[in-house]
Amino acid sequence: MGDERRLVSMTSLASTALGLGVFAVGAALMSVAALGGIALAAAGVVTYTWKSLGRTAVTVGIAGSVIGAVAAWVAMRSMMRWVAASSGIELTLTLGGTAAILGAAVLMSILPGMAYVHFRRRFGATLLKSLAFGAILSGLGGVPLVALLYGEIAGLARVPAIPIAFLLLVPVLFAATLDGAYRVLERPKPGSG
Repeated sequence: MGDERRLVSMTSLASTALGLGVFAVGAALMSVAALGGIALAAAGVVTYTWKSLGRTAVTVGIAGSVIGAVAAWVAMRSMMRWVAASSGIELTLTLGGTAAILGAAVLMSILPGMAYVHFRRRFGATLLKSLAFGAILSGLGGVPLVALLYGEIAGLARVPAIPIAFLLLVPVLFAATLDGAYRVLERPKPGSG
């Protein structure tokens, strides 16, 4: 049984690493392949979490990820509206575009959501530690995203510092939302013990 678990762990981690590599190349090329890489990485980390921590950890992790993704999506949509309005750009929202952005946000939230399950287990469950996790996410994801999109942001926004601040703070908001979601989802049910 130990060899099977080790094989699943190694395969899951290899899948996660491959997915992150595909994501990095896809993002650099501004390709939809980036989402495929994230999906592969998410599948790998969900499998690893399931094998190492169990079904409940995965369920709570995915539920928290979805809640965090919705909060991040609302923040980013608000920022997009502000940039458009302050720059004199007419913004047209469509149901299809909104659903695609929300779907991508949920898909992209699974990997950091599962990482948060492991982070929380290792370092403890405090809001301050969750905010530190968000700062790590911002450094690993937000800073490269700002570097990748800076030209586009500077060309659209009258004050580029505001959308850049949003991009860097959304991972912290995501982590704070995860913390709150976990506190609710992990709360013992009445009469269960």
